[in-house]
Amino acid sequence: MTTQQPDKLRVFLSWSLRRSEAVAQAFRDWLPSVLQNVRPYYTPDDMAKGSRWASEIRGELESSDFGIIFLTPENISSPWILFEAGALSKLEKSKVAPLLLELEPTDVSGPLSQLQLTKFNKEECFKLIKSLNRALDARALEPSVLTNVFDKWWPELDEKIQAAMQIALPSPGASKRPERDLLEEVLERVRAIQMRPSGGISPHRRPISPDELAARGPNDVSLRELGLSGRAYLTMRGSGLRTLADVLALSEFDLIRIPNFGKSSLVELASVLARYGCEIRKSDNGSAV
Repeated sequence: MTTQQPDKLRVFLSWSLRRSEAVAQAFRDWLPSVLQNVRPYYTPDDMAKGSRWASEIRGELESSDFGIIFLTPENISSPWILFEAGALSKLEKSKVAPLLLELEPTDVSGPLSQLQLTKFNKEECFKLIKSLNRALDARALEPSVLTNVFDKWWPELDEKIQAAMQIALPSPGASKRPERDLLEEVLERVRAIQMRPSGGISPHRRPISPDELAARGPNDVSLRELGLSGRAYLTMRGSGLRTLADVLALSEFDLIRIPNFGKSSLVELASVLARYGCEIRKSDNGSAV
C-alpha cells in the first residue's frame, strides 16, 4: 500500500516587461533547488500547449498558495502586475510578496504597498524563503537544513538576477513616435469621445456584421468597426494597428507586449474576434487565446 504524496506548494511568479521576466525565469529554475516541494509557475514557458491563455492564467491564480511579484522601476505601474497582485490577494489561502529590484519600499504606492515588500538581497530573500518553507507545514525543511541549502544555492541566484538587471532598457528616444502619428491619435481620441454612446465608451456605435466583414475582407475593415471598447481600441490604434488584418497578423504574445494593453483588453479582443469566426493567432509556444 502506497501513501499518496501531498501536492506541492504552488507559487505564482508574476512579472511584466523584459527584466522582470528574466528575474522570474531565474527564480522558476532556482526555487526547486532550495525547496523541492515547491512548484513555481511562470508564464509563458509553463503554459501547456493548446490551452487557452486566459483560462490557463485564471486557473493558476486560483490554485496558487503563494505569489511572488517581481517589481522593477519600469513595471511598477503595469496593469499586468496590478491584475495578478489583486487576484492573488483576493484568495484567502494565498500569501503575496512583491520582490523589489532597484526599488525601495518608499517607491511602492497604492495596493502593492500594503503587501509584504521584500528587497532583493541575501538577508531579505532568505526571509522570503523561510516564509515559503513555513507554508509547507509538515513538508518544511528543518531550519538548519534550510540555512545550509539556501547558502549553497544563493550565489547562483544572485548571479542570474544581477545579469537579468543588466538587460538594457529601451532608450526614451527609441520609442518616440512621428508627429503625424501623434496627431492622428489625438484626432482618433476626440472622435471616440464625440461618438461615445450613453451606455459606455465605444469608438463605433454599431459593429460591422459578420456578413459585411466577409464581403469586404480583413484588410478593408478598420479597428473602429469592430465595436471594441474605447480603451482597447485606442491602445491598439496608438501602437500602429489600423485594420483587422493587422490584428490577425499578431500572436497573443505580440499583443500582450503592447504598452498598456492589459489582460482585460486581451480577453475582450478574443471575444470580439470570436463574433466574426476569428481568433488570436497562436504564439510560438503553441498556446492561443
